[in-house]
Amino acid sequence: MQEKLVKCPKCGNSNLYNIYNIIDVDKEYYLRKEVLNQSIFKYECKCGYKTQMFYPTLYKNLSKNFMVEFASKSDASRFKNSLDSFGIPDTNFIFRIVTRPFELTEKILVLESGYDDRIIEILKEMILASTTDKKISYLIFARDKEIEYTFLCLDENNVAKAMIPFRKDLYDSVYDMFYSKLNDNTYVIDQDWAREFLCEVNVWHTKNFLINFVKKIMNIRIRIIQYMIIQRMNLIWLYLVRR
Repeated sequence: MQEKLVKCPKCGNSNLYNIYNIIDVDKEYYLRKEVLNQSIFKYECKCGYKTQMFYPTLYKNLSKNFMVEFASKSDASRFKNSLDSFGIPDTNFIFRIVTRPFELTEKILVLESGYDDRIIEILKEMILASTTDKKISYLIFARDKEIEYTFLCLDENNVAKAMIPFRKDLYDSVYDMFYSKLNDNTYVIDQDWAREFLCEVNVWHTKNFLINFVKKIMNIRIRIIQYMIIQRMNLIWLYLVRR
């Protein structure tokens, strides 16, 4: 951890701000919660001004064999080139790069759960392809106490609009269909990657295939509900991303 003096844009006073270049939860487990609720990026001045200051950091969970690098897009590209040059010798080790705060939280939850994040992204993309609601542009794998895991449905402004329960049987079906076709040639596994993958394996040859496949296993009915009146969704989203 490094301490840095940061000038408050409101009152002009300088405050100490803790920067964690490396977060090793095997040694400092308490930091896990601060990463998941994004409080590790919180900046607060005595004058009452509050904001979030995001910076590159490496999240390590060696006991579960994964690391996640959170960086800007430019830094992520340079970091990826370095990894491509040196490689990761342990084939059982998972290394990922994310560029958005909520992706950091999501990736940690997925990898901690033991699910394959590539299958999760493919599943999310197939669900998106099966809905005609154009207001839903992104799905987020999240944790909910009542149903354990869920997908939050976000619009283009990252506002949660609905929630889909995570179905293990649907995950298993996608796993059986695509796992043998996967490779480990990239560290960036996100919605764009899933879309490109599905195009490469020629799944998009018929839209009806996707719709029937998803709906045969799970009857997905995404209802757009007034977000502000659903307290539970508010709590989940605030836990995931403090905007």
